[in-house]
Amino acid sequence: MLSRVVCVSVDGRGYVRMQTFNDFELEAHMECTYDRLEIFDGKDTSSRQLGRLCGSGLPSPVVSTGSRLYMTFYTDASVQRKGFDITHTTGYNNNNNNNNNN
Repeated sequence: MLSRVVCVSVDGRGYVRMQTFNDFELEAHMECTYDRLEIFDGKDTSSRQLGRLCGSGLPSPVVSTGSRLYMTFYTDASVQRKGFDITHTTGYNNNNNNNNNN
């Protein structure tokens, strides 16, 4: 299994929003066993999981509760699909609590 990791962060009391999934097409499986994108609300995989995505439907936007969003893409490299293209934005919210990012 191959993997690729991306961590998006903003300083201070910010948040990260996976604004738009422009394209999304991974190998489909009921449990997303073979190819998948996992999204976590924090600095690593020990944070709360926000999504485990595969298949070809466009996912809904994902928003972190704190200043970090951690994503891991896994593939078994046996079936190739188009992949994914995601646009993200960051912002600031003075009421945001960042306890999950410590």
